[in-house]
Amino acid sequence: MKPKDKNIYDIISLLKKNELLKKTYNIKENFLINNITYFSKETSKNNLFICKGTKFKEEYLNEAIKNGISCYISEKKYENNIPAIIVKDVRKAMSLVAIFFYENPENSLKLTGITGTKGKTTTAFYVNKILNTYLGHQTGLLSTVKVVTNKNDEEESHLTTPESLDLQKMLYNAKNNELKYLTMEVSSQAYKHNRVFGIKYDIAVFMNIDKDHIGPREHNSYEEYLKCKSELMKNCETAIIMHNTKEFDKIKKIADTNAKKVIIIGREGDDYYLKNIKKEENCFSFDLVSKNNITEHYTIDQEGRFNIKNAFCAIVAAKEYGVPYEVIKKAVKHITIPGRMNVFNNQKITVIVDYAHNHLSFKELFKSLKKDYPTARVTVVCGSSGSKNQMRRKAIGMMIGRYADKIYLTAEDPEFEETKDICNEVAKYIIPHKKPYFIIEDRTTAIEKAIEQSDRGDIIIVAGKGEEHYQKINGEYKYYESDISVVERMINE
Repeated sequence: MKPKDKNIYDIISLLKKNELLKKTYNIKENFLINNITYFSKETSKNNLFICKGTKFKEEYLNEAIKNGISCYISEKKYENNIPAIIVKDVRKAMSLVAIFFYENPENSLKLTGITGTKGKTTTAFYVNKILNTYLGHQTGLLSTVKVVTNKNDEEESHLTTPESLDLQKMLYNAKNNELKYLTMEVSSQAYKHNRVFGIKYDIAVFMNIDKDHIGPREHNSYEEYLKCKSELMKNCETAIIMHNTKEFDKIKKIADTNAKKVIIIGREGDDYYLKNIKKEENCFSFDLVSKNNITEHYTIDQEGRFNIKNAFCAIVAAKEYGVPYEVIKKAVKHITIPGRMNVFNNQKITVIVDYAHNHLSFKELFKSLKKDYPTARVTVVCGSSGSKNQMRRKAIGMMIGRYADKIYLTAEDPEFEETKDICNEVAKYIIPHKKPYFIIEDRTTAIEKAIEQSDRGDIIIVAGKGEEHYQKINGEYKYYESDISVVERMINE
């Protein structure tokens, strides 16, 4: 079901009210808008076209005009006679207009937002699984891995947090499909580019922060990264904050000022903390203790001790929604998340496919392996993304150089850089640790070689791509078999 057509004067009034309107051109009478888009090839009659993005070209607008659009929104006036709305910030304008066009769908949903340098996807899956178990059907999910906006279907995702226009359409679909809850990852980029501008969350979870996503195409500095991450704490009813995160005092202060309720978790004396964490034969077990000394016992069968924290955050969020203990306990016991600590065994070796791609994720991964498998030799297959955070390459190189026994460097979304150059840069920080490393540019071949050249008892970590069936190369998505598919094939052979 499509939303009702909207009056152009109502859109102008909305932008004026929010102090985003600069000027209008050639709008002499009211007319109706039946769709909004920023993709020129999808435009048609009576559409409102958004001129957004640093790479926007006037030819896109000209194509949209040929297709019959009624009006466009932009930060600048172009040389044409089409009705135009000129705004101060096109991304903020797009978000507010999208919310208006899709009729404030968030008001009909219990919305959970999760942010952190590490663990967003897994925590979102845990919250989603608990709510699905509680209600007996699928609930909404917007994650790096998949998008769910109805009870019977799902689709692949490419952005951690979608563009505001796409996001509002997804929320609208979820509302129309009678999903009462929706859980989503909220990236720092989502706030930097105003993808979630104007959205209020019922519950927001702040898990952790580390120096990452700092570079030419991401954040200019750690301070900017922290500022964008912290925005979630300004836009929620209830804030849940991990006590052991860096910058805890700053984050808590923001939450205290803006949220109606702030829940601190992680240390004894907090609203909730964990004790008696144990590695069992096929799972981890732990006790969750509340401030009033009520203790609940849980088990999770995911590998990686860091996943206990992810489950912990999800459990507390679910408790805030009033989900009973027995339901939560049942839901978290078993979960499979594509590309997140997926374990494959044969009689010789263990292969773990994980999305680890930055300093914090590798740190937590090695910390867990060294504790639970202290004598195992560890091989790592990984790379580092191109055209992004340069600091990440140093951090990954130092981390795998210190903890891995053997390393295969390979392609990992090289974008506009050469894979070999990226690998050589990472290798500079491995060399001082005197660990054997190999540069194999083709990722499939690198994984195959790592498995073929393994010894009995080895653990092989295939990190960085998880379930993704593509490589980002020169601005395009190129097909790739996926880490999971390569590992499954090799293990079966």
